[in-house]
Amino acid sequence: MDEGSPRYIGTYVGGASQPHVKNIIEQSDCLIGVGARFTDVGSAVFTHQIETKNYIEIKSYGLNIFGQDFPGIEIGQLLVELNKKVAPRKSSIPLLEKQPQKLIEAPAQQKLSQDVLWNYISGFLKEDDVIIGEVGTSNSALSGIKLPATAKYIAQPLWGSIGYTLPALLGSLLAAPERRQILFIGDGSFQLTVQELSTIIRHGLKPIIFLLNNGGYTIERLIMGENAAYNDVQNWKYTEIPAVFNGKKGHTTYVVETAGQLKSVLDNVQQNDQLTFIELKLPAMDAPVSLKKFASVIARFDYGDRGYEILKERSQPVKCKDAISF
Repeated sequence: MDEGSPRYIGTYVGGASQPHVKNIIEQSDCLIGVGARFTDVGSAVFTHQIETKNYIEIKSYGLNIFGQDFPGIEIGQLLVELNKKVAPRKSSIPLLEKQPQKLIEAPAQQKLSQDVLWNYISGFLKEDDVIIGEVGTSNSALSGIKLPATAKYIAQPLWGSIGYTLPALLGSLLAAPERRQILFIGDGSFQLTVQELSTIIRHGLKPIIFLLNNGGYTIERLIMGENAAYNDVQNWKYTEIPAVFNGKKGHTTYVVETAGQLKSVLDNVQQNDQLTFIELKLPAMDAPVSLKKFASVIARFDYGDRGYEILKERSQPVKCKDAISF
């Protein structure tokens, strides 16, 4: 879907949705879902408020209209018949008022943060890009960015299987090596499937990889265990890894700690002609607002209201701060 369309309002994620998206979706008197799956992640743990009496669900081989099932109807056949029966709309529909995304320049020496990062990334993405977002911080932030026309986005929030995106990048690169392909992946996820970077180098592929280094699992810290050692990962010398994998066809690496460094790097890699690996150093508890809302919903679902409050009050003496120091 073209997210530049005046009909596009954003991504609906149940109770973690942006307020205007939540209101429009949940107050609709006729909502059509095409292949929609209200999974735990996609609905913020089933906090979606979709009334059956207002919902038409279209599946590949099934249809449900206001709660009544019509099994065995193939979606292509359905659309052909609808096109024959339904007259074109002649009256116009009021367009939604939308605020354009504005790039806000940050002071060059300002420490890198999630807000600064995704503000700059929104202006970095181009038409026809293939963008891959790891579940967690990256996917949460990218879901709120309006993508350029013809850009493709790959993620798998249905399963929440961290580490998926690096091998997914390999497959996508082999399928369409002529397109600019950009991966956003966290340090913990990267450590699970790092060997596929070796395969990418072996085939001479040229992605842009942004590694978000916040010393561990930020989404888990937000849910439970802000200072718990089990949410930390060992800090690697990430920008040295392409050399470890014996990349002979050239690669470029960067370490980014400030807004000015990020802006400079993004300018440099607009037209990348080799593998580019960018390590982004971010605070351990910094996260997009959407992820903070989602984590709060998850915590209440897992532990109940009282358990949630106890978790927030409890102090856990651990080694987290030392483990993630740079």
